[in-house]
Amino acid sequence: MKNSFLSLLLMLFFINGLIAQDDSAEKQSKVPFILGVSWVPSNSWGFSSIIAQKQLLKYDFDATSMTTWEGSITGRKMPLRLGVNVQLEDNFIGKLYKFSGYLGFKRTYLRIQTGKISGNAKWTGNVIPDYSPTFPFSYHYTNIDLLLSLGKSKMAGTYIGLGYTSLKVPIQVNTLITQSDQAHQKYGIPVFDKKFSIMAYSFLFGFDLMQSEAITKKGIIRSKPGFGIFAATQDKLGFGMSYLTDQAIKKAEEVNPGRKSVGGDLFTGLVEYQISVGPKWSTNIGKGIFIIGLGYEFSGAMVANFSGAAKKITDLGYDPSLLYYRHGVIFRSFFSW
Repeated sequence: MKNSFLSLLLMLFFINGLIAQDDSAEKQSKVPFILGVSWVPSNSWGFSSIIAQKQLLKYDFDATSMTTWEGSITGRKMPLRLGVNVQLEDNFIGKLYKFSGYLGFKRTYLRIQTGKISGNAKWTGNVIPDYSPTFPFSYHYTNIDLLLSLGKSKMAGTYIGLGYTSLKVPIQVNTLITQSDQAHQKYGIPVFDKKFSIMAYSFLFGFDLMQSEAITKKGIIRSKPGFGIFAATQDKLGFGMSYLTDQAIKKAEEVNPGRKSVGGDLFTGLVEYQISVGPKWSTNIGKGIFIIGLGYEFSGAMVANFSGAAKKITDLGYDPSLLYYRHGVIFRSFFSW
């Protein structure tokens, strides 16, 4: 872990050096203070299976809100001290943010997104002993991204970064069995997990015209304050771990008698996408700029497991893969100085 941490830190330092090599020392010192907030007041969710198995766990989601905070780690007026609060669950992104702020990386920004997934679920599959087929759920999720802006000219608004995702959801657990070896998997009797958890780190790439305007104070679409259009998109590719609860593992063994669990800690791949677009308005305030926008956001993710197979006849494996999405009206604002 220490070697990977140093490698990532050096990579960010090297990329930052390439971006900043043509800037004067005066320009380097004028990294603006930036604070941005986005709010989705009514976030609609949807889940489905990404494999051939029939989706037996049905969801009735509540409309929940989502809030995103983002800003610069260094500024002429004051630092944005989100790093104290970003080390949730002792995650690597929070530590990297703390060190990058300490070392003074330019054009580096932190984004923290939090929300809730809640509603009711109903199991329509086989009867599971001592397991109620209907239940409520309410879980918080967190996305933390460390972003590096790629310049002020043609690349303005484009960024790369590292992300951390922490998510808990109820999920259908498809079981895996074999009559010979790992190469001959079949599906066993499925169950469900009320609190399946995912923790993953991602590499990400995207662009954000509103963030660009806050950074450069001129943006890409319009060079003067006033009305315009904001657009933002982002793609993530990451890997991590997902975890089945002990209760779900026990129930899976009960409905698949004679087989023993291979373990509920699963190596997981995560692909995420996000896009938002809408009208915006900006105005100069002294040396600073204030921007507000109203639009619509749509995002989703696919979670797939690369472990959990049954290797011998007595094994019980798992494949709790899923596809989820969310969407809603989004309010955005940025202030830079």
